[in-house]
Amino acid sequence: MIVEKVILDPKNPEITLTCYIPFDSPENRTPLRKAMLVLPGGGYWGCSDREGEPIALAYLGYGYVSFVLRYSIQEKARHPKPLIDASLAMKYIRLNASRFHIDPKKIFAIGFSAGGHLCGMLATAWKNEEVNKAIDMPYGWNRPAGVVLSYACLSYDAGPTDLYNYQLRTNTPTDEMKRSVSPADMVDKDSSPMFIWHTSDDNVVPVKNAIDMAAKLAEAGKRFELHIYPKGAHGISLADERTEAGWGGCFIDPHIAQWFSDSLKWMNTI
Repeated sequence: MIVEKVILDPKNPEITLTCYIPFDSPENRTPLRKAMLVLPGGGYWGCSDREGEPIALAYLGYGYVSFVLRYSIQEKARHPKPLIDASLAMKYIRLNASRFHIDPKKIFAIGFSAGGHLCGMLATAWKNEEVNKAIDMPYGWNRPAGVVLSYACLSYDAGPTDLYNYQLRTNTPTDEMKRSVSPADMVDKDSSPMFIWHTSDDNVVPVKNAIDMAAKLAEAGKRFELHIYPKGAHGISLADERTEAGWGGCFIDPHIAQWFSDSLKWMNTI
């Protein structure tokens, strides 16, 4: 494995993309690889380590070239800056597809919690005019082939409103403002296919987010897969020892851990 760190925005050196590249000699290279862009959670206050490198390494183990984005947080997280960051990451991956031996038609993204919100935005709002004006790239380069949404914030009406208002910088947003940061409200024929998983008793991000997104995808005739597990803590990540992080076992659940292998199977259908 080769690890590289890239600064995506020279004006904001904290916006970095860490690249995890399988090491193999040119003569032993397999067919073009898939890529996975990882967007950790953290409520737009930080980026969780448990939802970053461990996720990248998990997909790397199955031949993906993996990337972890540290996007704009705290006072810099106002919409659409994080979406611009994620779009810059997609542009970088596409520009370097040949060097990384990546199939440009197989670039996926995964996000957790607030990172899942950003991932959902990337899947539905990649056409955002402000984003496309900010980045010099061919139209559609920031659209993922498919996304994995993990206990993600996807619908303003489903809450938690604090997260959405953090992006909007107001506690009294208009309906138009709410829609601008609500991925479920922006689903259309051009949205990326989605793999969605959540737990029914999540007490931080209500499961209604996943249900609302699935309903909108069904209405639009879009491809998706939905898994709702009966019980599990918010932030459970891989749900095994790799991301347990000394929490006394509350982040380990073999049933929920199946989401990872299911996501691999789903991406093979895209």
